[in-house]
Amino acid sequence: MCVLVTRGYPITIDTNKRVEAALISMGTSHIGGYIRALKPLDLYGCIAADKMNLGQWLQNAQHKITYNPLLKRNEDLYQINVSRWVTFERVLEQEE
Repeated sequence: MCVLVTRGYPITIDTNKRVEAALISMGTSHIGGYIRALKPLDLYGCIAADKMNLGQWLQNAQHKITYNPLLKRNEDLYQINVSRWVTFERVLEQEE
């Protein structure tokens, strides 16, 4: 599994072959993070971005995004971290 991360700049995908990755483009720039697909996108993984910006994707093409279940835990687990980057993860001490 490949994880590609930018802090507020675009990630450009320029292939029509399957991409197995988590594409994360979120952050601090004035541009805002987004994914740019120059060819029909076949993604097996996930996208986390400040905005979708579909105008930057190849038009009149069929794009396919399939969520990779390896990215999900078997059990719910959440916690909160306070830092420049905020994440949320819930921790359960007992079954709900």
